[in-house]
Amino acid sequence: MKEISFFLPIIPYGKGRARTFVRQGITRTITPTKTREHAKQMHFLVSKELSKKGFRQAFEGPIEVDYIFYLPRPKTVKTRIYPTVKPDEDNLAKQCNDVFNELLWRDDTQIVQSNIKKLYAENDAEVGIFVYVKEILSKEENEALTLKQLKNKKDKLA
Repeated sequence: MKEISFFLPIIPYGKGRARTFVRQGITRTITPTKTREHAKQMHFLVSKELSKKGFRQAFEGPIEVDYIFYLPRPKTVKTRIYPTVKPDEDNLAKQCNDVFNELLWRDDTQIVQSNIKKLYAENDAEVGIFVYVKEILSKEENEALTLKQLKNKKDKLA
């Protein structure tokens, strides 16, 4: 099975909610500027990391994704390990999932299992995102399994 892991030294940022409006009868949707800028930075860092690791082809089949988001520790927080503040873990993961489309996998619909942790970093050098991606089945195995299951169902009905 194919797998990869890496660390991105970037402050984790949750995906901002797109805003939709109608002007002169035309509907437009705009992604917040901060979200777009963060996505560009992440894209650059991920591309660089994948190139360093010799990762050439995006995952094709179903995958498992693990994220550990290390957030900056505020000066007022001395002992807590887990940040129970915004951004929400699902928005952090959504930002990553969208950025990694076409880089790590074809589309984030391939993610069938995920584990997400949100922690405070011990120091500024540890702030970032740890990513682990593992192929559960190859695309071919997944399709073969599906065809086998379909054949079994047809045989039972006959």
